[in-house]
Amino acid sequence: MSTRKTRSSTSAGSKLKFERSTTNPYMEQVRLKREKNKQRLKDLGLISLTERRRQLRNKRRAQQQEDGFATPSTPASSTPTPPTRKSARQMRKPVQYTAIDAIEDADRLLALTIARRKRISTSMTDKKAVKRRKVLEFDSCPPIGDAMMQQLTRISSDEWVEDMQRYFAEHQGNSVNNVQRVMLVVRRLAAGVGVQHPATREGFKKNEKIHLGCNFRAMLDDASEWVYSNGGDRGNGWLIEHPVKKCLIYQMARVEHGTAFFSENKP
Repeated sequence: MSTRKTRSSTSAGSKLKFERSTTNPYMEQVRLKREKNKQRLKDLGLISLTERRRQLRNKRRAQQQEDGFATPSTPASSTPTPPTRKSARQMRKPVQYTAIDAIEDADRLLALTIARRKRISTSMTDKKAVKRRKVLEFDSCPPIGDAMMQQLTRISSDEWVEDMQRYFAEHQGNSVNNVQRVMLVVRRLAAGVGVQHPATREGFKKNEKIHLGCNFRAMLDDASEWVYSNGGDRGNGWLIEHPVKKCLIYQMARVEHGTAFFSENKP
């Protein structure tokens, strides 16, 4: 029994000695400095003011608890009070959203999109002046007479379209891609299908077949005005202007040649 007491007393003494030896010297300096500052305030008579502030703070907190206001240090209750409902919808009732609402929203969005597009197109039209392609290289050439125009009008579209394709491919040596792109539009114009603008879906020469006796000078000006009044041509002329210009070139070359380039038929 005495041995146990001796061991316990020995362990307690060693524990106390360990705690004293492991005391943080920095914290000890902080404690001594606080005691020194407290004594200094007491000597100056300011310690009573600190106690007065603490009493006022405790009194204010007690008053807030009585009035029902919770403070961060002493919450009034563990469950917060829900805010007052201001919505006209009934509580715990799902929102009624029907297909009619979806249709109305889609129509409203479509109307806003159309209005925005019109506003953009109007501003672009106001800023951009209508351009007309000037055929400067043909201004010095004399115009074709009316008699010759009548003879060109009587040539069938199949004959002059085929001869025009061979003229640019074999006689002029244009690239295959160039000839194909030009003749695709020329065949649509000769068939009366016309050309549709990709932006506005407006047609040029729709249901109106062209022939070799057409006034391609005026048609080129009309094509340029039509293109730029519908928002321009992203293909830089391949939509309609280049093909019409090629028709004008072929028309003047055929009149100068006197006959078709690859047949015995006369204009």
